[in-house]
Amino acid sequence: MIARYIGLLADAERALADALALIGLRHAVEPEIRKAAKTYSAWCRAHVDALDPAIDRYGSRRTTGGEGLRRSLFRGPRLGGSGLLRDLHDLVTLATAVREGWTALQQAARELHDVELAERSRACGAQTARLIAWLDTKLRHSAPQTHLRAVGGPAARAMLRRLIPVRPGPLALAVAMAVGIAIARRAFGSKPEAR
Repeated sequence: MIARYIGLLADAERALADALALIGLRHAVEPEIRKAAKTYSAWCRAHVDALDPAIDRYGSRRTTGGEGLRRSLFRGPRLGGSGLLRDLHDLVTLATAVREGWTALQQAARELHDVELAERSRACGAQTARLIAWLDTKLRHSAPQTHLRAVGGPAARAMLRRLIPVRPGPLALAVAMAVGIAIARRAFGSKPEAR
C-alpha cells in the first residue's frame, strides 16, 4: 500500500510542478507570478527527488492520479486578471492534494518507525504549506482588484447610486464621493475625469 501512495505523491508533485510552470508562462507579464512559479516548481521537483530513498526501501507503483487532477483543473485559455484568479484557485486545489499526500505519508512513516521518511515528509509538506499560503495571499489580493476592474460604466454608476442615501447629509455625501473615487481608481487605474 505504501508503494502505491509513494507513486501517487510523486505523480502529484510532478503535476504540481508542471502546473506551476504553465502558470508562469500564461502570466509571464506578472513578474511576481513568473518568479514564484519558477521557484515553487523547483521545490516540487526536489520533492520528487526526496522520495528516492523511500522508493528504494518500499518501491513505487506508477499512478496518474495527480496528472489526471491537473488536466481536469487547468482547462481552456485563461488570460488577464480573471484568468489568473482561476489559475490561482486551481493551483490551491492541486497543492492542497499534494500537502495532504505528504501528511498521509508522514503518518505511515511514523507507523513504520521510519524516522527519515517521516522527517522528509514533514519538511516537504511544510514547503507545500508555504506554497499554499502564498497562493492564498495572491488570491486575497487579486480577487478584489479583478472584480473591481470588471465594474465599469452602468454597473459602476448603479453601485454608486446604492451608496448614496435617499436624504444624504454632508457626511454621507463625502463618504459616498470617497468610495466612488476609490472604485473609479481601481476600475479604471487612474483618477476619474471631472465632468
